[in-house]
Amino acid sequence: MKQMEGKCFAKKSRIDEDERRSQMKVLSQMVMQMKKRCCADYVREILSNGSGKLLLYAYHRQMLDSLESMLEETVGIDSYVRIDANTPDDQKSDLVTQFSEDVKCLVALLSFTALSGETLRGAEAIVFAELAWAPGIILQCEDRAHLGQKKGSLLIQYLLLDECEWDTRCYERLEEKQQCVNKSLDNPLPLWQEELRLEVDDRQTP
Repeated sequence: MKQMEGKCFAKKSRIDEDERRSQMKVLSQMVMQMKKRCCADYVREILSNGSGKLLLYAYHRQMLDSLESMLEETVGIDSYVRIDANTPDDQKSDLVTQFSEDVKCLVALLSFTALSGETLRGAEAIVFAELAWAPGIILQCEDRAHLGQKKGSLLIQYLLLDECEWDTRCYERLEEKQQCVNKSLDNPLPLWQEELRLEVDDRQTP
């Protein structure tokens, strides 16, 4: 993975932009494969400790599938909803309502772009198992919870793979974008943001 990161982020590179985008797509998949097990383990731990209602975001289908398998084992099929690109549009509104109004529904497992204008109410925390190169995508995901937040603070956690340049750069881009947004708001909602570094256990298979 380090070799691929070197190609993607080299200051002086002979590859054209199309090739660079292709390599970055491959790199993001490699990062996902390395972190999906530890992401599932971390979310399992916080759910076991009582996290309250949680929005859980990911990008790759394999990451979403891994997290869903963990949710089935940890909270059961009646305590979470999943909304992704394969969810029929006529079912999304009902799933959003289920998460927002059903006290037994603890987790909404979401892909980044699965929802357009829906607001998810009642969330106490957001966990991003993956980050996006375009920070605006992450901020839009956060807004789905902010709009439904009437009082109190909202905990946001970004799970970064330790010593991973891809995750580090994505997070730095997000911080820069967030600072610009905060300057334009007079009364931003109170947030607790955390950057959590995950270490991969070499004994675990992806």
